[in-house]
Amino acid sequence: MVVLYGFGVSLVFAVPLAWVLAYLLRPVRNQRIHIGAFFAVPTLAFWLLGSVLGLGWQPLLLIPWATVGTAAAVGRWSVRNDVLSSASAAAPD
Repeated sequence: MVVLYGFGVSLVFAVPLAWVLAYLLRPVRNQRIHIGAFFAVPTLAFWLLGSVLGLGWQPLLLIPWATVGTAAAVGRWSVRNDVLSSASAAAPD
């Protein structure tokens, strides 16, 4: 049940959040800022979502929600070398 609930929340909330965050960070070339944003934004967004759903606003609840941010940041970190800067990108044919 928990796996299905987590999967549903990910599809409905986390995927669009990641798409919007990636779109907003497109002009930023510093990959460390991307990784930090992919940690902070999902952590705080899921803390807010959990608080609205009745889990409370305790700062201690940031610890479990930080696992979501950590997963997003690790995923973003794993593709950091695949990003081409505009100066190194090949000219289109």
